[in-house]
Amino acid sequence: CEYCNHVYFSKNLIYCFDSLNCTDSLYLYDSYMCANSIDCDYGVEGQLCYVCADAFKCFNCDYLENCTFMRDSGYCYNCNNCQNVFGCVDLNNKSFCLFNRQLEEGEYREQVKKYQACPPEKILQIVEDLKKRLDSYVGADEALQKADVQACNNVSQAVANHGSGLNEAEQKQMAIGIYERVHN
Repeated sequence: CEYCNHVYFSKNLIYCFDSLNCTDSLYLYDSYMCANSIDCDYGVEGQLCYVCADAFKCFNCDYLENCTFMRDSGYCYNCNNCQNVFGCVDLNNKSFCLFNRQLEEGEYREQVKKYQACPPEKILQIVEDLKKRLDSYVGADEALQKADVQACNNVSQAVANHGSGLNEAEQKQMAIGIYERVHN
């Protein structure tokens, strides 16, 4: 190992720091059991990875962040157990997705070739925009969930205040009526 610090039980590393059981790699930081990888931080059991951060058990991937069990993928954030995905955010158990759109295998491979010719900065910007859009959807979804919770609380309170003399079926019917008025 050349130009390395705090590297243990490793071989053929260059410019690596704080890594264990790694082989044939360059520019690793705080990695464990990585092989044939370049410029990866916090990687665990990765192989043939390039510019990955917080990648766990990924193979033949580049530009991943916070991903696990990925294969033959690139430019992904927070994806798990996917293969052949490109530019995706927050996906689980998917294949042949491009920027979170499901494609047929042939179309996926054709489109990915076009994007791979682009500079990495351009693709990373598209992924950042996708992350922001998804975050705004999540924020809107959380607001709707809070409104639903509040509406349910209002329904429960109304039933408790006005339905104490009613049987269970009548209380349910009253709750449904109040809920429908709140949401319509």
